[in-house]
Amino acid sequence: LPPLADPVTIMSGIVSGVQILHRFPAHADLINVLSWTSPGNVDHFKIYRGSLSSLIATTTSPYFEDHQRIPKEKETYLITSVDRHGQESGPMAIVVNP
Repeated sequence: LPPLADPVTIMSGIVSGVQILHRFPAHADLINVLSWTSPGNVDHFKIYRGSLSSLIATTTSPYFEDHQRIPKEKETYLITSVDRHGQESGPMAIVVNP
């Protein structure tokens, strides 16, 4: 895995990962919310869970909600950016603790 973002980086808003509780009328759901700062000139982002062999989503926004996480378990996500030519960056890691 790539190096994890240190606490100073997380606090400055470059990367963030938190688990939140959404309450619905019939049930409640824990959701992992990821956000990061876009480096610019990005066509889209790829989001992987655990390793680069587990692509879970693509998005054009530097924000993602994971509704398919394992409840109350620490989760590591890898985020890459892809330019308009299809070139993918190296990954940045975000860890979400329960």
